[in-house]
Amino acid sequence: MSIWGSFFGIEDERQWVAELEAEGIKAGIIRDGEPLPEDLDAPLVYQGSHVLPEADHPRGGSVDLAHVAAHVRFWREHPDAPPEQELEFPHEPYLRLSVHEDPRTPYRSVGDATVLLTTGQARRLIAAVAEWLEHTAS
Repeated sequence: MSIWGSFFGIEDERQWVAELEAEGIKAGIIRDGEPLPEDLDAPLVYQGSHVLPEADHPRGGSVDLAHVAAHVRFWREHPDAPPEQELEFPHEPYLRLSVHEDPRTPYRSVGDATVLLTTGQARRLIAAVAEWLEHTAS
């Protein structure tokens, strides 16, 4: 069982449900709120550095973020503590960032990647994305 809890993803959940069902595994999505199924979309498949991206290019793969919730360390270190003390503990200071490449990607790299970012690295990532968004046409 993973201690990491995913809380954000960019993926088309319909894609992995179809992949599981193709393997004979019954799968489905139980959703309570956002995003709506019609708003789901996977990232664009990377076509190579020589190809300018277009909105109608193939989509696939995923990006997700996860963190270790405060209760994980709290209950491991304080199994007999009263539940109200759990609220005093922050999340762990690491962010798991995972990128999964679509199998149809030409010029595939070695595969999927998962890294752990510190809070400082996460702040740098936020700043870089914010700057890029400021200078990007929507």
